Amino acid sequence: MNSTYLKLFVDSLEKYRKLNDAEFGRLMRAALTYKATGEVVNLMGREEILLDGIMLDIDRDNQRYAEISEARRRAGEKGGRPKSEPASSVKQKKQMLFGESKKSQDKDKDKDKDKDKDKDKDKDKDKDKDSIGAAAPLPSDAKHKRGQFGWVRLSDAEYQRLIAEFGESVAQHYIAYVDESAQQTGNKNKWKDWNLTIRKAIRNKWGGDVRQESRWKSLD
Repeated sequence: MNSTYLKLFVDSLEKYRKLNDAEFGRLMRAALTYKATGEVVNLMGREEILLDGIMLDIDRDNQRYAEISEARRRAGEKGGRPKSEPASSVKQKKQMLFGESKKSQDKDKDKDKDKDKDKDKDKDKDKDKDSIGAAAPLPSDAKHKRGQFGWVRLSDAEYQRLIAEFGESVAQHYIAYVDESAQQTGNKNKWKDWNLTIRKAIRNKWGGDVRQESRWKSLD
């Protein structure tokens, strides 16, 4: 995994308030295990449903972290740090910036008054926003149709992570299974997060274990 911490917001107390202490403890331990090692812990209580959402947030954070690290690496290869400027030049720039900042502060005072009014209007709108997964999608998060009928939509990054974690044959098998299930029922289950649905299908072996089926076919 890319980072050494797990994001846990204060409003988690409200989100997980229906869990008892034992369920909440198992949920946090499973989340930390997935963050540290990538291992998916099988839970049997009510906390299992909440773990899927936490793992999805961890995957998104890891993706953003990897893209930022790659961008910084490329920037370092292009030139590294600029040469140091003379002390006199640095001092002169600071004086100029301080003068411009003082002027802009006076102009911004009137703007701040109008902003305070707008903030009051926006408070009601912000109440309905969910803080988890609220970041704007990155260009690499663009969804593409997968499967014969095109119900399953996954970004390239999501698809590659499935292949890396479970193997290409397993990923394609369960994508096809979920896609056909949605086609047959008109998606009566109202699946929207296809990445999470595919992962759940793999963990719970919907329609049977593809690895077991492949082994019997090889024996034939």
